[in-house]
Formats: sequence, structure tokens, C-alpha cells
Amino acid sequence: MRAGLAVTVSRRLRALAALVGIGALGIGVWAAGVWAADRPDAGAQAEFLASIPLVAEDGATLQGISGVAILSGGARFLALSDHAALFVGEIRRDSRGVPRRLGPVARVALRGMQGQTLYKMQGDSEGLALGRRGAIWISFEGKHRIARYDLARGTALSARAEVPPPPQVTEFGENSGMEALALAPDGALWTMSETPHQSVFVIWRHAAGRWTRAGAIARDGAFMAVGADFGPDGRLYLLERAFWGPLGFVSRLRRFAPADLAGGAPQMGQVLMTSVLGQYDNLEGLAVWRDGAGRLRASMVSDDNFRSFQRAQLVEYRLPD
Repeated sequence: MRAGLAVTVSRRLRALAALVGIGALGIGVWAAGVWAADRPDAGAQAEFLASIPLVAEDGATLQGISGVAILSGGARFLALSDHAALFVGEIRRDSRGVPRRLGPVARVALRGMQGQTLYKMQGDSEGLALGRRGAIWISFEGKHRIARYDLARGTALSARAEVPPPPQVTEFGENSGMEALALAPDGALWTMSETPHQSVFVIWRHAAGRWTRAGAIARDGAFMAVGADFGPDGRLYLLERAFWGPLGFVSRLRRFAPADLAGGAPQMGQVLMTSVLGQYDNLEGLAVWRDGAGRLRASMVSDDNFRSFQRAQLVEYRLPD
């Protein structure tokens, strides 16, 4: 979802604080107090590794990024733009596996079922999930649907199949649909609306040609569901975003055991990370994977909404098992 023009975030906030005599330290303390209840569970603190610009080797910025997948043990990535495009590129890492910059990146246009260009409401691509044998599942807002693409060489991909949205998704309008999309270990698609329904995020599961309810996640505060992934540990990870106008964004990462979600009652899950207000930009995409040492990592990407005052970022954390 495009979050609006008011996202001048930290730089303007610090300038404003200096003018009124509050100071950046005071604002930091205030922000920490607002989200004190959302601190990670004891012993579950995610470890920050790096934040780098989403800038390719040739200097081009990857704009409008709403989804991400990490491949080849962290050496390669797929990044989904919300303008019906997929970026395929490399990540340059240091000897500890920490990302330092992007390598070469290629852009691939996403087309419709008949190979047609996707404009405006048809081309608002938001969620990304990797399937088996090179299949890529992408959720769209505007004209709500999930489309399957087969990753191949070339500058354009045509959709191979489409799945209609689950119940309730279309109730929230063209810009509050399926931003969170994940593929379960059994091959089923899991998704939910960005906007909660009656204070819960209803999780929908698609398998054997039909949608069923897989569980529910309790809404907590102003957070909205914007990214999801199943980790190699079989748990569901949810990236959430709260938007506070000119103050910027707060991002949070929670995880859930599928067995707990199957119980029916809305789940709070385990909070792994909550950012400070304005620490990152508009984080929307999430990939959970294991590095060469077997440790869990979460890679998140921000959508700069094609605006010069926002930041396109790759943010990475090491997660507790």
C-alpha cells in the first residue's frame, strides 16, 4: 500500500525537534515508551546485521519494492516492485555473510495471462512467494488476485495461472488487499488482508482449488499486515507496519507455530523485533532463510513509493531459533 506524501521521517523530525527544543534524544525516549509493550519476548531478541540501500551495481535504485525472496544461501535475491516488475540480482556480502551492497540486477516485466501489459489497478503487485520448480506466486491489489509465474530467462514473464481472492479481501478496497503472501511447506498458499477484520487478521489457505480458513492473528495496536513467509523451521513469520504520518513508520516482526493457529482463537505469537519510530522506511517485503552457519535470518525490504525523500532499503536480522 502507498503510504502517502507525509513520510519525511527522521530527518525532518530531528529538524523539528531542534526548533522546538525537544531534541532527538527526547523523541527517541518517547518513541520507545509508546511501544514498550511490544518489546521482544525474553530471550527472543533478533540481532541487527545490516541496512543497505537497494541500489544496483550500475547505480539504479530499485523502487516500489514490496516483496523479496533470498536464494543461493544469501548470494542472490528476487525483489518485487509494485509496478508489475521483478528484479533478479546478487547481494555482495562480507566474510561474515553480512550484506554490504548489491551486485548486478536485471529487471523482468510481469505480464497478464495473454502476455498483455499490466496497467494501474491490474499491475499493483504486492506479495511474493516462491514455489517448487521455479514457480513464483504474486498477489495483486486493485484487481485482487494471485497469479503464478514460472521464473525463466528473459525480460518479461506472462502469468501461467490465476487464483481468485479469498472471501473478505475485496471488502477492504483496492489498496488494502493481500500484501502478505506465503507458501507453506505442504505447498498451500497462505494470505491475509492488510486490514484486519473485526480486530483480527484472518488467515486464508488455498489448496486443491479452494480457500479455507487456516487461523487468525490478533491485531495489536496500529500495526497492519504487509509481509509474510514460512521459514525453514516451518513457522509462519509476519511483518507488520504502523504508519504515524510525518513521524514515519514502525515495523514489527512476529512468528507463529501453525499448530497454534489451527486452534481457532486469535494468536499473538512471538515478537522478534520492533523498530524505533523512523528507524527504517516503509518495510513491506519479508524473506526468512538459513545462512551458511545454519542460523535463521530475516531479510526485509522497503517500498520508497517512487519518491526521492523515502528510502529503498534491504534490512537484515539474525533470528533466534
